[in-house]
Amino acid sequence: MREILTTFIVALCSIGVLSVSTALGGPIVSVDPPDLNGLKGETFTVNITIDPQGEAIYGAQYDLYFDPAVLQVVSQTKGDFLTQDGASSIEIVNTFNNTIGRLEYSETRIGTSDGVTGAGVLAMITFNLTNCGSSDLTLSNVILANTSAQPISGVRLNNSTVHGLIRGDLAPYPDGNCVLNMGDVIRLLNYIHDEEKYPVNEYLADLNLDGEIDVDDVMLLLSYVGEEE
Repeated sequence: MREILTTFIVALCSIGVLSVSTALGGPIVSVDPPDLNGLKGETFTVNITIDPQGEAIYGAQYDLYFDPAVLQVVSQTKGDFLTQDGASSIEIVNTFNNTIGRLEYSETRIGTSDGVTGAGVLAMITFNLTNCGSSDLTLSNVILANTSAQPISGVRLNNSTVHGLIRGDLAPYPDGNCVLNMGDVIRLLNYIHDEEKYPVNEYLADLNLDGEIDVDDVMLLLSYVGEEE
């Protein structure tokens, strides 16, 4: 099926003319941001970006793998990379599978013989952090097609990592262990006593979101630990 989709992208590019690369390196496809922290239950969006590095790009495709135990896809939305000059494009594939942890996307320009050379966002992906833990966002099967219906060589990939955190999960420092227990309470008490000796992830330590880390946060954390037990 993937071979058919790739052939389809290349066929749609066949009206193009030969592009000449002026780049010192190949195009760059990235998951942006490259590193992201979020709280369990939150939603966030990453962008799949392309920097052509001098190539004229007519079509693009990728797979993106993630850990479904930590993340679930909410949506995958077309960006404006391939339409940045006002030309039209069509999505050939836009699917995701939250059971195996994979997204697939492919898109091509239509109605023009030119490619695009400016950097931009190919697609936006919204995830829900369903659990605590880390998940790599790994690009695979990436193909960029030029206007001569040929895959562009030397494409460079930048992947990303998402860290799902729990507010109050302070030990071990800095990102905890996905469990709220008395070790977190002790760490917070020690921080209040000596901030330099016992640092904490302040984003996770301000449990009541009042801008201060104090005994009120300790009491709230104790109540959370009681619920966990």
